Amino acid sequence: MHADEVTVDLASARVLVTEQFPRWAHFEVTPVGGTGTVNTIYRIGDTLTARFPRQRTDLATARRAVRLEAAARVEFEGVCPVAAPRPVAIGHPAAGYPMPWMVQTWVPGDVATPTSVADSAGIAFDLADLIQTLRRPPVKGR
Repeated sequence: MHADEVTVDLASARVLVTEQFPRWAHFEVTPVGGTGTVNTIYRIGDTLTARFPRQRTDLATARRAVRLEAAARVEFEGVCPVAAPRPVAIGHPAAGYPMPWMVQTWVPGDVATPTSVADSAGIAFDLADLIQTLRRPPVKGR
């Protein structure tokens, strides 16, 4: 997918979660399907996810990016009128995975698709309201 793609398989994800966050070692780690190209995502139990960046960058840049993303997610959660993932922890490179990674909360729900929203008459208005709400706070150059 990317020339510099970093992969993390299920076994490695389990090791990373278990060794770095022993309090979650008893939770099942399972892959989250999807078509995303930025992160590989694994569920940790019913309430958390681990997000592993797929593009390799130098370690200092990657650490800074994960910290900035975590801070932005906290701000986003404060202004978003609907449930949003909240950062919980930042993992470090280990077990063959060379990048920092993030644990965040899982927001239950369904992925919107053209067929899943076809019968939802108000979804366009709900989405427009959400976008207007999210455009109000300052983005601090992001």
